[in-house]
Amino acid sequence: MTELGQATGKLNGREEDAITTTTDRLSHLPDSIIHQILSLLDDTKSAVQTCVLSPLWRSAWKHVPVLAFDGQSFHKYSSFCWFVYRVLSLRNPVVDALKISYADEEFYERRNRKLLARVIQYAASHGTQHLAIDVYKLPMAFLDESFRFSQFFAPILNSNFKTLEFEGYLVLDSGMGSPGFENVTTLELDGCLLGYDAEEEWDPDPFSNFPLFGKSGLDGLQLWLYFLQ
Repeated sequence: MTELGQATGKLNGREEDAITTTTDRLSHLPDSIIHQILSLLDDTKSAVQTCVLSPLWRSAWKHVPVLAFDGQSFHKYSSFCWFVYRVLSLRNPVVDALKISYADEEFYERRNRKLLARVIQYAASHGTQHLAIDVYKLPMAFLDESFRFSQFFAPILNSNFKTLEFEGYLVLDSGMGSPGFENVTTLELDGCLLGYDAEEEWDPDPFSNFPLFGKSGLDGLQLWLYFLQ
């Protein structure tokens, strides 16, 4: 028997129990603490990977109130899609905050846009208050009606979002004046496009058709705009 084996053999029952308790301490953490720890991770992929730490953690990620999907954590877009769909299908509790980030032109191809639509609808139906979308790398050639603000966010106009952040090319249109987003207090739009007809006289107040920008309950507003003609 080796020295390590001999030393182990001299342990009494109480000492062995102490070692067992110490090595499995993760299983004795309260669910609330586990969920708080997982909520601090930058990526939901990392949260899911903690399922191997302890039996109690196996399903803990399903109850975390924060979701963050980062496409840069995956080598293939197809793997990223599969992961997002899988996570959304295996969990059901309320999501306080949801963010999706993917900087690749493939994301904007028509056959793939349903992923983003699924994420937005999921957020709206699960009580999400803070929604952030970062899909900045969009070629102009992909712009069409589906990337107008009124069309893009139509499914969630009556949602309970308090914070709405969008980083990526999105055409602002008069449809933004339609009822909705009554609870939004912080709005950040980075890289949006404001279109106008070059043959018409320039409107000195181009935001007059966008009541959302002037709503009384809006505490924070940040806009980064490009002008199209």
